[in-house]
Amino acid sequence: MDDRFRLSASEAEHLAREFGTPLYVLDEGTFRGRIRAYRSAFQEAEIHYASKANSTLALLKIAYEEGCRIDVASEGELRAALLAGVPPYHLTLHGNNKPLALLRWGIELGVGEIVVDALEEVDRLLSLPAGTSKLVLRVNPGVKADTHDKIAVGHRASKFGFPPEALKTAVQRLLEAQRAPHGLHFHLGSQILDLAPYREGVSRIVALAKELEIELDWTPQLFNLGGGLGVRYTDQNPPTVEALAQTLSEGLIAWGKPYQLGQEPGRSLIGEAGLTLLSVGVVKEVGETLFVAVDGGLFENPRPALYGAKYEVELIGEPGSPTSGTVVGAHCENDVLYEDIRFKRAPKADDLVQVLSTGAYSSAMASNYNRFPRPASVLKRTNGKFELVQRRETYEDMFAREIL
Repeated sequence: MDDRFRLSASEAEHLAREFGTPLYVLDEGTFRGRIRAYRSAFQEAEIHYASKANSTLALLKIAYEEGCRIDVASEGELRAALLAGVPPYHLTLHGNNKPLALLRWGIELGVGEIVVDALEEVDRLLSLPAGTSKLVLRVNPGVKADTHDKIAVGHRASKFGFPPEALKTAVQRLLEAQRAPHGLHFHLGSQILDLAPYREGVSRIVALAKELEIELDWTPQLFNLGGGLGVRYTDQNPPTVEALAQTLSEGLIAWGKPYQLGQEPGRSLIGEAGLTLLSVGVVKEVGETLFVAVDGGLFENPRPALYGAKYEVELIGEPGSPTSGTVVGAHCENDVLYEDIRFKRAPKADDLVQVLSTGAYSSAMASNYNRFPRPASVLKRTNGKFELVQRRETYEDMFAREIL
């Protein structure tokens, strides 16, 4: 069943007139529904919304209202969560290179958890007052998920986490300082469509936990097993949330002791709840290729260039004679966005297209390349009304920080 958020023709035309394009459009109902699906499938688990996927303040507020903790991976994301009204104790501070000042501020605020990523970070934490923040050690489990290399983060060549040989040292240092860690964490990557890596990852983290219990008499209370479940962009068929929950729970049976489970979905909560509305400007044939130039590009979605990401693109309006073409952006380079798109009729200037499943990592990665202002974001509320939640960047905004 394809339940991705999409606009009707009348909605798309209204939004283009009211707010202009490019425009990020998000659906509150879909977002809340995905969170509730996770909470139902994982029952008593901690559900953390990975705000790196989309940290628009309105979304952070909704995630908190739905009972999520919020993962933040920088000072900026931490400040965003606070501005959205999330209490510090509902925050989890991530990052592979957290500055001492950020760790100090997090402890002073009383963030709920700090995910520790390296021995240097252990030393930084031990130089600071203990506070109330729980320490969770990120493990590199040495598991390669079948996803793009740029977003596979659980294998041994990844920069994240403690390799097993360093994990014991980290636990030992914290125990000696009477700062016992609360639990263990791993994250395998993003857009994962096969549950086998999760099985392997759980098996390895349980084995490590048993070794630490025997050798150091330390028992983790929390197993945070990351997020990363894939979403549908084109013809993918991702595993269900229920299947993921069953896989992780079955793997943890081998632990045999009480534990708290944590999950960190980002893309799988907001990805299919968002789309991008674009306007067609120029349509031209070059050889055998029909180029459809839109008012978007790398500045509003860099993922096709970064990862070769594929999306489904729908032309708004009545059908006609189907044709194929390649959607390109407005940048001063060959910024191919979406190749070999099957249109329901020949596109023309001023047509609208909607790109599905852009809720994650489009707005979050937007830039000012070629001095394009970043797009606005509109939220479709559960009552059907559209509300501006992030205004379009102005040229005054763009140049405000420059000194001549």
